[in-house]
Amino acid sequence: MNSNALIMIVLIFLVAVLSVGSFLLTKKRRRSGILSTTRRYNIRPTSKKTLSLTEMYPYLIGYAANKLATEGKDRETLYTEAGDLKPDIEKGISEKRLEIENFLSTNQDDFEKRLLDGGFINASGKLAPENLDPAAYELYSFFKT
Repeated sequence: MNSNALIMIVLIFLVAVLSVGSFLLTKKRRRSGILSTTRRYNIRPTSKKTLSLTEMYPYLIGYAANKLATEGKDRETLYTEAGDLKPDIEKGISEKRLEIENFLSTNQDDFEKRLLDGGFINASGKLAPENLDPAAYELYSFFKT
């Protein structure tokens, strides 16, 4: 066998192995969410300690904005065939987020009093992790009324 032919076979084999390896690694990363290109609204913080309410406002606002912008809509209206949020839905969520932020800038004291009275936060304004979703729903209800 010619030495040039042997080198070509080895190179083809290496290219094939590297291509398969790259494909499998990309597939694994895609499945684990590392390469996900979709936006993730409401990424819930994980913690076992009490959380500062001011730190949790982005989550609370995001939850309420998502709920307001998507309520009453079916899956076909919300998502593209690829599973991503449609641009008009993303725009609606952003608009609702701004509306809620403006609403909270004037009604923050009333909302915090409502959370305190409801037992969602303690006297120092700390939020237990198990009260995070109920507090977010409380913001949604407070904004909607």
